[in-house]
Amino acid sequence: MLCCTLIVVTKCANFDPIWLVGKALQSTENDDNKPKWRKLKVNSMKARLESRLAGMAHEMQDFATDLGGWVEAGAQRLSGAEQRRSAAAFSAWALADDGLQDASLRAWIDGLDDIGREALGEQLAGFCTDFEIDLAWLVDGELAAWPALQAQLRTLVTHYCLACKAAVDADSDLIRFRRRRLWQHKQQGQKPCD
Repeated sequence: MLCCTLIVVTKCANFDPIWLVGKALQSTENDDNKPKWRKLKVNSMKARLESRLAGMAHEMQDFATDLGGWVEAGAQRLSGAEQRRSAAAFSAWALADDGLQDASLRAWIDGLDDIGREALGEQLAGFCTDFEIDLAWLVDGELAAWPALQAQLRTLVTHYCLACKAAVDADSDLIRFRRRRLWQHKQQGQKPCD
């Protein structure tokens, strides 16, 4: 029962851990008919329980606060305005002299339209996020004091962008291959296994 109470209460936006402990201990306060040694034992157990519950309640409250921050950050990351800003910042960084070093890759990014640049920036930011890397660290110059890390992240971003370029370059051949495969399977009376 107590665990259920803790879970329900922690889901509320504002809860007081001390109030929670008081509610949990309220049922043990009417112990007038019990022997004195039993009252002392119960009081000792109450104190330990109160201490533990208060600690747990504070930890749960901290977790709820962290979770709220993560959700808020995720919502901001998914907003269109943030994506456009991030894509524009990435494009500006990639095309700058101190950005990407691969000239053909820079020319490819320069040739992309706004939608293509935004899609590349979104894919790259998602890839970086999967590895707990914020692309803005590199793009905004926050790694200037960490040149070795900056070089590693620049290499990582370069390789990811090269992979995206290779996928885009192969797209027309892949479309033709899929169409031919589908046609062959229809000729043979088979269902394609996609």
